[in-house]
Amino acid sequence: MLSGVDELTRPYYANRSKGWVVDGKLNIDPKLDELLEVAKYFADNDYIAGVNQWQEGWQPSMGGPIKDPDGKDIEVFSYFMPTWGVTYLLATFAGSNSGDYAICKGPVSWQWGGTWVGVMKNAKNVENAKAFVQFVCLDEENLTNWATGVYTWDYLYAIDPVLTGEKVTNDDGSVTALSQGAGDFISSKVVINKLIPTISTPVLGGQNNYEVFDSVSDSVKTDLMTGYDQKIEDNFATYLRAYAMTDEYASIDDVYADFKDKIAEALPLITVE
Repeated sequence: MLSGVDELTRPYYANRSKGWVVDGKLNIDPKLDELLEVAKYFADNDYIAGVNQWQEGWQPSMGGPIKDPDGKDIEVFSYFMPTWGVTYLLATFAGSNSGDYAICKGPVSWQWGGTWVGVMKNAKNVENAKAFVQFVCLDEENLTNWATGVYTWDYLYAIDPVLTGEKVTNDDGSVTALSQGAGDFISSKVVINKLIPTISTPVLGGQNNYEVFDSVSDSVKTDLMTGYDQKIEDNFATYLRAYAMTDEYASIDDVYADFKDKIAEALPLITVE
């Protein structure tokens, strides 16, 4: 059903009542108990392929069968992907599965990061910084170009050959070159609404992913996010996998005990009780 237990994490994280850090203290939300138990249920019943996000086998599994530890072919049915997963993961790694994928609204709303831009309060060139933020986030022409694949290597190289750099042909025949392919979901609802009638995504068999993402974007919450999240979640994933997929932990309490020790060591500015 899923590549691994990692796929379950972000929908659960997004639907907690409180975030990881509350008033400077590490917070263990009750939703994490449910996440641990559901992950273990999936692992115990062989509903996962046993490949973790960003680790060996995960990206190749998008393109076809991979081998389990016994050498048997297994295929992954679905992934909990971010908006950018369509462009930067599926379109790159789907291989012969390209066109067979589709996306649908998930059981709950959630998000998986993205690209953030801001200005330091003591910035020396505030007006220039402000103009850059407006260009990146609000300029309709730029956002349309970003979403539709205008920014090819040739386009960028004609503007600045030094920063763009030369194309590099890899040993496998693929080409590495600075460019921005079509399909990335952008931040402006004005531009999104203009683009929706024009979108047909090949890796999704022509499906309009903009239409699906736009239908759920207003329900995505970001109020639980903190600057510590990635570090905490990277560590929590280790204990989640261990609890779900090994016999290392006899109880959830044991998981939390080791997890808290790790966070206290890794993030000394947070109070861990």
